[in-house]
Amino acid sequence: MLTPKAVLDLAVDAWNSTNEEALLALATADIDVTAPAGPSTRGRARLRSWLRIWTEAARDHRVRILSVASAPYQLIYEGLCEGTHTGVLRLPTGDIPPTGRTMVVGCTGLIRLTGDRISYLRHYLDMTALAAQPAVRRTEGPEIRHYPFAEAAVQRAAVSVFRRS
Repeated sequence: MLTPKAVLDLAVDAWNSTNEEALLALATADIDVTAPAGPSTRGRARLRSWLRIWTEAARDHRVRILSVASAPYQLIYEGLCEGTHTGVLRLPTGDIPPTGRTMVVGCTGLIRLTGDRISYLRHYLDMTALAAQPAVRRTEGPEIRHYPFAEAAVQRAAVSVFRRS
């Protein structure tokens, strides 16, 4: 039986290498997904479409996990999502044409497992920080690096979530 952290590591490796099949293999068939750039839905197709949104927008997209708080069947993570904006970023608020600039934005999320598979995923991006970056605004000036999530906040959230489990 894999630990939640081991599953997260495999998911991040699959995401960072744009390995759709490996990512989908880590999910239950009815995975409940809520993430930026789409509604909350169930199923591996939603997970696939989310990966493709970011693959199209930033072929070199990567997630770096900064901290994790874990319980037996779930975890909360904090990280950074990075990539070069070389393709169209398709968001519910409209398409953002490529700028060729680097995007760096804080992210956090919750993963729950059923067995060794992810059955529940909530992934949040700091969309305000993303919208303020020249990478998505087409403005001149220095790149903005915004890291809004503190490890202490993730730990407090973990305590709250895990008290309910």
